[in-house]
Amino acid sequence: MAEKPKRTPAAKRPDSPRVKNKDGTIIAPAQDIAAPWYLQGQNLILIIIGVILLFVLAIQLLGIKEQKRQGTAPQVSKPVQPKPETISKETPKADIIPKIISIKLSPSSPVKGDTIKAEVLTDSEGTMVVYEWRKNGELLDAAGDALSSDFKNGDTISLTVVPSDWKQKGAPVTVVTHIFNSAPVITSTIKDSKFSNNVFAYKVKAEDPDNDALTYALLGYPDGMTIDPATGIITWPVPAGFKGKANVMLSVSDGAGGETNQAFNLQFNQEAK
Repeated sequence: MAEKPKRTPAAKRPDSPRVKNKDGTIIAPAQDIAAPWYLQGQNLILIIIGVILLFVLAIQLLGIKEQKRQGTAPQVSKPVQPKPETISKETPKADIIPKIISIKLSPSSPVKGDTIKAEVLTDSEGTMVVYEWRKNGELLDAAGDALSSDFKNGDTISLTVVPSDWKQKGAPVTVVTHIFNSAPVITSTIKDSKFSNNVFAYKVKAEDPDNDALTYALLGYPDGMTIDPATGIITWPVPAGFKGKANVMLSVSDGAGGETNQAFNLQFNQEAK
């Protein structure tokens, strides 16, 4: 009877202990059990990748040391590009502060009842202006370029104009005017006169805007004609036999420099009796 071939015992790992069961069989540790082929190759791949990384790192370190030794940096050639044309730019101008050139008030000699209008000239069309009107130093509720108020002779009117351009304000400019005396106004005409018994009579009527006391006077008149300086009544006894034209000029004054004149003529076609 032929002898059976003897099986070669598996090599033992020195650090792999064996455990025996009660029946004497040996239990191999888990790491001794053969793993699939793709798991056994993973360790080899990781080792190869690590070697490659170390090799690349070593090359980079050697290159850096060589550059430091020679004192030069690696030159990278770049394509030559044409230089762009230089465009000259003007230096930006600093902000110009808005300015008032002139202020004109009209009328130049306002009186009671007038509307005062302001004509403002600035250094730029885009300049805005703010108006501040005052009467005798008191700020008025008027924001436009015109002022209508209850003026009286002697009032002081001031206007302050402040220019601006949304960014900044310019220097304010102030102009001052005064309310002047108003001349009397004659409201009667020669049609209000009377002629009776060869006597001419005419009561001159006048008003003063400033309520000043009025004085009446004759500037040009025929002989014998008179006027009451307080009432303004004119009387003239027409001389007998007078025929033709008599020229008359009268005045009404307010004692404050205001004066108004009136002229008329009297025509007699028949001789006075």
